[in-house]
Amino acid sequence: MMRPRLVHPTTAKIARLDRTATQWDPDFRTTTQPVYAPPVEVKAQVRYQQAGALAMTAAGETPVTMGRLVMLAGDYAASGGFAKGDKIVEIGGQATEAYIVEVRPAAFQGDGSYGLVMFEFESRRRGP
Repeated sequence: MMRPRLVHPTTAKIARLDRTATQWDPDFRTTTQPVYAPPVEVKAQVRYQQAGALAMTAAGETPVTMGRLVMLAGDYAASGGFAKGDKIVEIGGQATEAYIVEVRPAAFQGDGSYGLVMFEFESRRRGP
């Protein structure tokens, strides 16, 4: 069985959303005052789909960054895992403010296990 590898891995720092300490709006089920745990440093491969593109909003132009982080499944498990709504605060030594909007397994093996975990992230949308 082949073990997947990352191409040009870099470090990323991800802060988990503390779902018990965070205040939630009961009607819209969104966060009103999110609380994050200290960031965890992980090794991941990054692919940007958009980096710093401008989107027009009612408040003016807003920079939008979207992309994907890929981690080895073993590293993902060792880090304690991440979920939708967690905040990426640094990628490759560069400060950022992006939010995980999707987590999914990839690189499935013959025995049904998987070797990679992918995180889709966006700078504008704030998770759950």
